[in-house]
Amino acid sequence: MLAALLAGCGGAENESSLEAAAERTEAQGTGRFEVDGVQKSDEKDVAYECTGEADYGAASVHVECEYTGGVGRLDGIALDDEVYARGAYFGSGTDKWVRYSGEGAEDDSLASLSPQKLLRVLRDASSENERVGEEDVRGATTVHYRLTVDCDAARLDCRTTTPVGVWIGEDGVVRRIELEDDEGRATFEFFDFGAEVEIEPPPAADVIDEDEAFVEETGVGESGEDTHP
Repeated sequence: MLAALLAGCGGAENESSLEAAAERTEAQGTGRFEVDGVQKSDEKDVAYECTGEADYGAASVHVECEYTGGVGRLDGIALDDEVYARGAYFGSGTDKWVRYSGEGAEDDSLASLSPQKLLRVLRDASSENERVGEEDVRGATTVHYRLTVDCDAARLDCRTTTPVGVWIGEDGVVRRIELEDDEGRATFEFFDFGAEVEIEPPPAADVIDEDEAFVEETGVGESGEDTHP
């Protein structure tokens, strides 16, 4: 889910480097975002809406999502290389926060939730970069770019390539990202840069590890032994 910063002044219409846009966005320090998307399924597509906040310097994100059709909620917190998730949609079988650790947790969560991670993925995977025109995003004037992205390089679930939209403000900061693959489509909007953001891990008493969640849900431990009385 894109070389140096421009020297001096200049609007987004002169911004040819998506990497520079990622750097400028990250340099804002903090911000808030909203996601509007659809997750595709063989049975029924499910729409969802998310709100969140990010501390890009600390590589931390907090997001809350609502899924339609009675599917439920998903809350997520990503702190560096640890991710915490809970909610009916998450399907862990517990109302506690489930903790995941390691590089994979960091990459997967932040790549889909923070603009600079998305742009870095898309930059490396982009074969074409087309300037579409100027558009307003939340009252800010932006330039809309259409990328042709290599699906494998961008870790998207599609066969060859897919178009991805990126909107960059006159200040060179990313305001919107729109993408679609075989698993779904989503529009990310980023705003309130520099807002006061404080993201903390959940209380320890409300957290269980991934292997504990699996035991709670199935009653079977890693050894295959039934843990139910």
